[in-house]
Amino acid sequence: MPRQRGNGCGNITSIKGKKKKPYRVRITVGYEYDEQKEKQVQRVKNLGYFQTRQEAEKALVSYHANPYDLSEKSCLPI
Repeated sequence: MPRQRGNGCGNITSIKGKKKKPYRVRITVGYEYDEQKEKQVQRVKNLGYFQTRQEAEKALVSYHANPYDLSEKSCLPI
């Protein structure tokens, strides 16, 4: 069973339709209040897509070791 990460550490998901690079790495960047839903909405940014889970893990660890600025254009609500 895979090890769970702490809150705010990011996640790795596999994408069914993408065969060349099926693993996506995302980072939580914050929360916003959605007035229509009347609750908090999580905001995430993509770090990238990778061929193997190990490559995705390395990218996530490297990001946390030396965080860099991600543009606002990649900010997606879940």
